[in-house]
Amino acid sequence: MRIPLFVFWGAMVVAVVAPAGAQTYQDGTWRDTERLTKVTGSMSHVVGNSVMTDTTRSVKQQYVIETADLMIVATQPLKWRWSHPVPLTVNAPMRVLIDSEKRRVLVIGEDGKEYTLDLAKKILKEKH
Repeated sequence: MRIPLFVFWGAMVVAVVAPAGAQTYQDGTWRDTERLTKVTGSMSHVVGNSVMTDTTRSVKQQYVIETADLMIVATQPLKWRWSHPVPLTVNAPMRVLIDSEKRRVLVIGEDGKEYTLDLAKKILKEKH
């Protein structure tokens, strides 16, 4: 029994485009954002008669997102001086996708672009 080649390739494309564990975005709300700066080291060197000190900083933007059943804390490393955080308005609605396996959170910013954040913490909301 021979399967036509186009049927085989069509099945392969469907398998790649729609994986078995495909997730969908859910509604959420931006609750808070804060820039975290941590000094990670310093180096001193002598220039002429003076001592110059350079400090190294690690900068992250931290976000708190609320969904129907979770509170999510996510971070975004800002690696360069010209790096910008996700454009948002606190208490505004947003779209979020949580990938617990890879410990990442995908969000849609106010500019309509998709941003990848690192998942720091998931907090289950209490049912009353």
